[in-house]
Formats: sequence, C-alpha cells, structure tokens
Amino acid sequence: MPRMAAVVLLLLLPALCSARLYASESQYLRVARAAVNYLNYGQGSPSLLRTIAYLGKSSVRNIPGVGHEYSLQFYTKHIQTGQYLGKCSAKVRYQKKTSKPVVDISCTDNKDADQIRKDDYSLYTKLKATSSPDELKYFANIGSSYIAWRQSSEYDSYVMREIKDAKRWVLDNALEFDYTILIDSDVSKDIPGTGHKYHLKFEVKESIQNGSSLNCTAEILYHHGDTPLAPEIHYTMEGEFETHSKEADNLFYNRIQHLSEPLETKNLPDNDGNMSAEMKPIFNLAKVASGYIIWQNSTENTWYNMIQIQNVKQVKRNDDYLEFSYEVLFHDIASQEIVPWHMQVLWHPQHEVKVAQNSRQSK
Repeated sequence: MPRMAAVVLLLLLPALCSARLYASESQYLRVARAAVNYLNYGQGSPSLLRTIAYLGKSSVRNIPGVGHEYSLQFYTKHIQTGQYLGKCSAKVRYQKKTSKPVVDISCTDNKDADQIRKDDYSLYTKLKATSSPDELKYFANIGSSYIAWRQSSEYDSYVMREIKDAKRWVLDNALEFDYTILIDSDVSKDIPGTGHKYHLKFEVKESIQNGSSLNCTAEILYHHGDTPLAPEIHYTMEGEFETHSKEADNLFYNRIQHLSEPLETKNLPDNDGNMSAEMKPIFNLAKVASGYIIWQNSTENTWYNMIQIQNVKQVKRNDDYLEFSYEVLFHDIASQEIVPWHMQVLWHPQHEVKVAQNSRQSK
C-alpha cells in the first residue's frame, strides 16, 4: 500500500505543481505593467501609449521546470491624456533562466488605425518644428517602457519618474532624441491586515482655461475589509495654480443671486453634447462636487466620471450661500455601468464647495 501511494503521488505531482497559485492585486498590477511596457515599446505609437486603468480577471499558475505564467485582463488609458484606450488580454511568463518576462498581449483599441496614424504624424510634424516639453514626454515614455520591461522581474516593476534632460535632432526626415531620465521601482505595496498603498507622481493641469501644469506626489491607501472606507489620501503639490477665476466666479454668483425665479434646468450637456455658455458654471460646480462623491465611493476596481446633469434646481436660502439640488449621472468605466446620483451642493465664491447630502439613486 505505501508503494502504491508513492506511485499515485508521483503521478499527481505534475498536476499539483502546475496548479493555480495565489497572487495579491499589487502583484497582478506589477505584471500588468510589464505587459503594458512591452506593448508600448513594441507599438512605438505615442497616440497609443497606455497605462493601467484597472484590473479585470487575473490568475497565475506554476509551470513545472519553466516558471510562473500570469493570465491577465485589464483596461487601459492614455499615459498622459487619460483617454480610455480599451481592454487588453495578456499572458506573461517569468522563466527561471531568463531575466525579462515573455509577453503575449492583445488589445482592443477605441481608435481606428487611420486616426492613430494621423495623430502620430501630427505629433511628428510638431516635434520636427519645435521641441515642446509636453510632446517630448511621449517618446521618453516609449524608451523608458523598453527599459522597464527589460529590467522587470516577477516581484519588481519600474516606472519613469522624471525627465532630467532631453535633446532633439532632426536628421533628414527622421527625429532622434537623447534623454536622461529617472526611473523608480514599484509604485505600490500590500500592507498586511490593512490594504493596498500606492506611491504616485503625476502632473495636474488646470482644465477649464487650459492653463498651467503642476507636479503632484501622492500616497493613496485603499483599505481592505468588510466595512467600505474611502481611500486615505496624502498629497503634495509642487507650487500653486494661478487663480484666474475670481472675476468669473463673482459674475456667476451675482447672476444667480439676482434671478427673478430660482434656476431650474435639465440635460447638461444634451444628448448631442451641447451646452450653453451660461450653463457651463452650473456644470463645472457639479464636476467639483462630484469629485467628493467619487473619492468617497472609489475602490481599486472603479473608475467614475460624471457625464451629465439630468436635473438641477436652485434652493432658496436665507444666507449668502448658493444651494443646488443635482440629479447627475456617473459612468463607471470599469463596469460600464451608468449610475444615477443625487447631491445637495452649497457654494459661495469666498468658500469651498460643500456637498451637504448625497445618495446613490435606483435606476
């Protein structure tokens, strides 16, 4: 009987060794980054430079005598603009005898091939004429993707943190770049019994006036547990944005205060994406307020964006504040779900926006 048991065990060993393994979400993110770095370098297209938006279904298995193979699904956005770029499926194999991962990846693109070529050529003509710092980042990201893929291992990934120096040459119809960059190691880690912390450095741009950009560093902790908690965020901005909105804020505030009847409107923007100029401050105020709701309800697997005001009513008050009752729609890009939400918003041009009440609505 013992001999028979040994024979059975030997027969089962290959199956046991190739069984599914456990990996944390941060581990899957590291591997997904390696796959995206491989893709960014291989495609070499600045219009399709991807970064991970969020993870989908993922698994890992041991292949006896070879190494670990990860099967991943994830969603991507453009590394600089944040535009959604589509879903990717990848197999990433870490072989014991090689340093870099072997990657097989395919993605669905939300941009057609002609548009990609047009966008790439537009960037080429801009860079041929002038060396704009923003455009130079695109090609630094392509080059750093190669380094990050080559140097990554199963438990270490890399990301470009900073361009220290950049030079450009025009050689006939070709462009050549020489970069000195700062590459840093993994941006996330698991905290046992607590959650998952990200260390990030990114650029923030004033969007309404298409104004200046500032660097921001942040630590974001997503708590894991049965009780939902908002992410814990600590951030530092390198400088301050110039304030150009005081006059416009006061004009908007005074206009609303002197309306003969409380403001009420709906469908901002309309189904064709149109919105009158006088309604844009109402929409922008909702956008600011929605940031609080997104923060309070975000997880590592959500990607909320407020897309429309279905209805807004001004609430008359006895003090100097403006109050609006909003019914808005959020798009969760992760699940493709449209989520209705109510929020009661207070604002005065000399004070910050306050969300007095909010609640998710039934569809």
